[in-house]
Amino acid sequence: SGGALFSFLESIGGQEFGMVLGKGGADTLVKSLTSVITENGGTIKVSSKVVEIITENEKAIGVRTADGAVFNAKNIIANVNPALIPNLLNSTVSNSEKVAEVKKFRPGLSTMMIHLAMDDLPPWKAAEAKEFNYIHIAPYIDDLAMTYTQAAAGLLPSSPALVIGQPTVTDSSRAPEGKHVLWIQVRVLPLDIKGDARGEISGNTWDQIGEQYADRIIEIIESYAPGIKSKILSRKVLTPTDLERYNANLIKGDSLGGSHHPAQFFFLRPTPSWNRHRTPIDGLFICGSGTWPGGGVGGGSGAMVAKIIR
Repeated sequence: SGGALFSFLESIGGQEFGMVLGKGGADTLVKSLTSVITENGGTIKVSSKVVEIITENEKAIGVRTADGAVFNAKNIIANVNPALIPNLLNSTVSNSEKVAEVKKFRPGLSTMMIHLAMDDLPPWKAAEAKEFNYIHIAPYIDDLAMTYTQAAAGLLPSSPALVIGQPTVTDSSRAPEGKHVLWIQVRVLPLDIKGDARGEISGNTWDQIGEQYADRIIEIIESYAPGIKSKILSRKVLTPTDLERYNANLIKGDSLGGSHHPAQFFFLRPTPSWNRHRTPIDGLFICGSGTWPGGGVGGGSGAMVAKIIR
């Protein structure tokens, strides 16, 4: 399908350039980016929630934060899920035809994250798996197709695809000496739960069934790494609902900033009137995973916006 092309391009990038790990933790990237901003005269405001994008004569002229402060600027760049931007505009602007179009921007299916503190690396049946930072468990194409079909129908998949990170294989600084950490990304899951494909779990909210479904995931991994359960010291489950609570951009737990189906991809991302990192509002630009080139941690969209407004 057209949406699958995103994963194809992502795989090519991984093979060509490798996968990057920030030594000591993911905040290495955050610290590097903030230093670039401050070293070039920029200012970073934290704990300053933007509640309004101010417009005047159909042009964006600034933003207002929750404490009432106003910041005026020639250009506004929003790294926000495009579907949320109308909520930041006054009703006259947000209800105009071209602006309202982005309200139809569809989220992709959901994701769950499970973080494990480990006494040791998993005892993988495939011994060489201990040498890799990333392990994918998705045995057959039919399994992937069934997972997507079940999730799209609102069912908890019987055997979802798992992406497992073992960062301490190459970065021992992330855990105490002799210990390890694992993260598990569960893909894909329903936006709204209507049932369980196996008929084993009851409940229709992630707050109700999150831990039970995480147990299923651990059991699946156990079949590939017998004895892993005995090596788990602690775990933290972040359901799709939890992810959205932590970051409103992750609508219903969609970690890729919107579905990548063809009508929302390439030059059409996020929508025809909002493409090429521009919005229908003069002076308001967008970047992030809801724009081309799509989801993932990369600076492509930001670089493109910088070229536009330079």
